[in-house]
Amino acid sequence: MYLSYLTELGKFSMTTNPRLDLTFIVPWQKDVLLRKNGYSVLLLKTRGFRKKHPYNEEVLYPSCKNFASRLLKEKNPIDHKSFDLILANSFAFGEFISKAQHLENLVYISHRPEFLREKFAEQFRVKLGGKRRLRKDAELEAKAVENSDRVLAVSKACKKGLAKRYRRDKITVIYNGIDENVFNRVQTPSNGGKTVFTYIGRNHPEKGISLLLRSVKDLVEKDHGKNFETRLITDDGVSLRRAVKRLGLSNYVKLINWKMQRWLPYYYSGSTFTMMPSYWESFSYVVAESLSCETPVIVSRAGALPELVDRKVGLLFRAGDGNDLTGQLWEACERSHESIVEMGKRGRKKIQNSFSKSVFLGNYLKFIEETINGTIS
Repeated sequence: MYLSYLTELGKFSMTTNPRLDLTFIVPWQKDVLLRKNGYSVLLLKTRGFRKKHPYNEEVLYPSCKNFASRLLKEKNPIDHKSFDLILANSFAFGEFISKAQHLENLVYISHRPEFLREKFAEQFRVKLGGKRRLRKDAELEAKAVENSDRVLAVSKACKKGLAKRYRRDKITVIYNGIDENVFNRVQTPSNGGKTVFTYIGRNHPEKGISLLLRSVKDLVEKDHGKNFETRLITDDGVSLRRAVKRLGLSNYVKLINWKMQRWLPYYYSGSTFTMMPSYWESFSYVVAESLSCETPVIVSRAGALPELVDRKVGLLFRAGDGNDLTGQLWEACERSHESIVEMGKRGRKKIQNSFSKSVFLGNYLKFIEETINGTIS
């Protein structure tokens, strides 16, 4: 998602800053970036990159090392010093960054500080699994942060965590952006007065789906007459289906198979509130997309979520607090249709003003120009 918007930077700069010459360096010939859009692409084929399971550690880490080695070869067609600025878009570039002997024109982009995932998992007693992988990711990110001239973070919460952990001061926040023309309200069938809560995302413990189901059960037990439905659009419905049945929520929870991005505005628009009960979020595309579709949200006060959501556009609860979440679900059911519509309109306005694709690209161009000219604070 992030890269798909970033690839539009070249075309966007033509209307605002024609001096930008953008090059994407990619390790795989089928990379989507080869669809040129106002930039050039330098293909650096890397052995072992993107096999059948590209994110398995036995594939990912050797591939990252191979790519780093290729980038640093003496006969490499890339002269790193010929670029005014190099943006490293993943912690996987930690190997390259650490071996490049602190390039003064290198900026690391931190999307989701890996050490913070582990920190909040311990705080809320959430089992993440794959701790060896998590530690390796955090190790690579540490190399990237410590050896970059500057760091870009996608939220103030990320910046705060990185600054405290690595004692860095050169950290700039550029919020992710979403395309408000794609994520727009669409006409959907009426819910017949029913309050519809929708969760869209991975079925992972840190996302708080189990907490959501317990709060839904609590809401049902407190008032059997509540006219509501919870929809879960996720990648793993098998384990959730068992959990729903075990909790006796089959009449209140509907599982929907994972949907392509182009269908999501339909589901956002057909919901009364979108849910994000996570224990940690570095940003949240789902929350931004929902607000852009004029659907208010119910979110935890975790990570960057309070930076996206206030009481004007949604409801918030204390992260990990099931009773507080139940209370917000209750309030949502009691809200008038008019107040919910008004929240949705304010939500879209907030996205347009602060979290749209054009704002995202504009902030990037400003950052690049100020960094190159040495005027960034």
